[in-house]
Amino acid sequence: MNFTKRRQSLLSLIALIGVMILGTSTPEAQLTTATLSGTVTDASGGVIPGASISVLHVETGSVRSTVSDDEGRYRVPLLQPGSYEVSAELVGFQTAVRSGVTLQVAGRAIIDLSLSVGEISERVVVQGEAPLVETTDATMGGLVDDKKIRDLPLNGRSFEQLALLQTGVSVFHLAQSDSTVGTGTKFSVAGSRPMHNNFMLDGISINDSASSTPGSASGSNLGVEVSDFGL
Repeated sequence: MNFTKRRQSLLSLIALIGVMILGTSTPEAQLTTATLSGTVTDASGGVIPGASISVLHVETGSVRSTVSDDEGRYRVPLLQPGSYEVSAELVGFQTAVRSGVTLQVAGRAIIDLSLSVGEISERVVVQGEAPLVETTDATMGGLVDDKKIRDLPLNGRSFEQLALLQTGVSVFHLAQSDSTVGTGTKFSVAGSRPMHNNFMLDGISINDSASSTPGSASGSNLGVEVSDFGL
């Protein structure tokens, strides 16, 4: 009898711990922004700490700033997709500028900057795209740009069909739909649950009440006249 009671108590304790863990955990939101990082060095390759880094969003004119750390490294997260200009400056060095940097949804670009000795008012501008090879993170992201959207002969002009163009995206057939949630196609991205995706229109989330794919009564999301679609 005592063994049975102890066993029941142990099972109850395990169940309580499980409930507490599930209750405190929340699914990670889908990444819809980008990150810039890199290292600031001098002409000899030595790292430069304390350099002022400015990241200019060309389309909006907004600027994010940071300072390189003791190892010359910097990181600017949560950047909106778009075209950027990155600059680094420090007294005793010429200002280094890297223009033509394009960030996409979930992008993580590495932009290393080299400072030459000179006046800070002097600017050395380098035109170039961010590296295409992802070396900082294994997170998967993709972008369908406006040209692909305009050129694709989509049946019903439903933008959700564009998601299936991305690697690792598949239809989640086990998802259930009813009158209280959206009727859009449910997607699994890299094996995740369909409620871990985020659908945004003009910067505003349009997920249904179950945090999944929105959809009209017809079961589709009409209209692809948008600038881009990211996962």
